[in-house]
Amino acid sequence: MAGTSIEELRELLDKLTILPDIAAQDIAIARLLTCERTQVLSFLNQHALNLATEDAAYARSLLSADMLLRDGVGIEMALRAIGRDPGGNGSGTDFIPRLLRRAGDRPIALFGTRSPWLDYANAAICAQGGRVVRAIDGFQPQSRYIAATLAHDPAIVLLGLGMPRQEVLAARLAALPGQRLIINGGAILDFYAGRFMRAPRWLRSARLEWAFRLAQEPRRLSGRYIAGGHRFALTVARMRQHMDGPGS
Repeated sequence: MAGTSIEELRELLDKLTILPDIAAQDIAIARLLTCERTQVLSFLNQHALNLATEDAAYARSLLSADMLLRDGVGIEMALRAIGRDPGGNGSGTDFIPRLLRRAGDRPIALFGTRSPWLDYANAAICAQGGRVVRAIDGFQPQSRYIAATLAHDPAIVLLGLGMPRQEVLAARLAALPGQRLIINGGAILDFYAGRFMRAPRWLRSARLEWAFRLAQEPRRLSGRYIAGGHRFALTVARMRQHMDGPGS
């Protein structure tokens, strides 16, 4: 994998759509749901920036998103470090359910996680008024998701395959004929299913949801949050140094 230059990483931060409050989120949701062409919605968090640092192709997939939202305290800190207002948190676990509740009876495809969690997520989304027309676990070849999208023509495709698989698939789905909203949702289907619990509101307000998630999945997330936190801090320091260097 080719690494990504500090200039290209800075482009990712510049690409972010900053949503200062709930009203701005509602405007963004309306824009996504009424656009008359295929749209890709992605989220940039600390882990995504770490992956992009090592993989220029993945960085480009994030840059190709039609809307890229800030997710988490790490990116908030990075934006502050380069002198940019981070606005409100655009966490997918908050933004995506808000979007789906406003989607009406638009047909939805769910691609990700595994049984029984996929079944539980399907039921939860339908209970909130969603209309799921196809659900496939997250361990199939890309060709199966592409075939299902062509066969069922969903207006919304919610991907829960994890980074970077979901972003790679999103780019292929976006090239298909038709018009749809493709959402890179990470662990959103597992949250819908109740497999993982959200942090209490006071922890979220204190920007400590990452610690709550780490406590739930220490084996999977320790590298992402601990060693990954060190890599992320070095990247942000390089961005800051680049800004302060000659000619800046």
